[in-house]
Amino acid sequence: MQSTYNELEGAIVFYTEYHVTCEYSGHPNFLQVQPGLELSALEVAVAGAAGGDSPIGACCNSNGTLKPGGHGKGAVVNTRISVSSGAKLLVFVGGQGVGVFDGSGGGFNGGGAADAEKSRGNAIDIGSGGGGASDIRAAPYGVEDRLVVAGGGGGASSVGAGREPACSGDGGDGGFNGHNGHSGCPHSEDGSRNINLSTGGRGGNQTGGGAGGNQDPYFNGSSAGLAGAGPSGGTAKAGGGGGGGGWFGGGSGGSVAGGGGGGGSSRTAAEDPNPQVVDGARDGNGQVVVTYRVFTKRVRCFNISPKAQIRDYPKQLCSGVSVY
Repeated sequence: MQSTYNELEGAIVFYTEYHVTCEYSGHPNFLQVQPGLELSALEVAVAGAAGGDSPIGACCNSNGTLKPGGHGKGAVVNTRISVSSGAKLLVFVGGQGVGVFDGSGGGFNGGGAADAEKSRGNAIDIGSGGGGASDIRAAPYGVEDRLVVAGGGGGASSVGAGREPACSGDGGDGGFNGHNGHSGCPHSEDGSRNINLSTGGRGGNQTGGGAGGNQDPYFNGSSAGLAGAGPSGGTAKAGGGGGGGGWFGGGSGGSVAGGGGGGGSSRTAAEDPNPQVVDGARDGNGQVVVTYRVFTKRVRCFNISPKAQIRDYPKQLCSGVSVY
């Protein structure tokens, strides 16, 4: 047990501080807030998960230069939430989107999946799944009961054998408003880079899911991505990246020489005037960290000795005390 001096009340306040870290498990877990005389606001750091990688082919920076394939990263939300003493919360920790060689599934808690299918002869265009959001919910624990949400990153798109030297696009980062996925790099077979391939999905925002990316206009069988649906990222067809989950999910990228998935948006606690959202700050699976204090006793002093000596309690500091 620890103590501190409350100058406004003229009292020594005793409390126990709790620090709870929730890692990814693939299912939600309850968090029981400890009961006490009084509860501080909960200080929470909620991180969404990253999208999946795409090692097939090269991917594009926003300026069209080539680089290794990459996913969007999850947002991190630092905020304070107010709950009652003894409250029972439900914590969802987002899972990273699955990469192309591991099934291309969407990450736990809203990450959009990506299909793998033959699109031309023996060519297989495979995108990666979007990352799941992380959130904290009050009873009765539905999506409308989320107190704070950190958006997941979009999955990287890909292009299979037979489409070289075309290349694919990165997933967008999760953020307060999700970032857009990157388009497939314009790269024609003669290397002139004058073909516009499928575009990336749009990031989710505060009012709705991100739109799906456009299809490749130069390839029969290409299809547009799907918009984010509520908290879930859009599901991608062959080659596109899945959208990240979030307050609202990101759209998936267009298929074949695909676009990356859009990142999911985040939500801060309504009662916190100074929240912080860091876009694209979390790699891998998500995480939720909760810190709070439960106050158990106050000792009010009359004719109190100099405050510098309060640390010496319970020595004779007061001429009279009131315990409450």
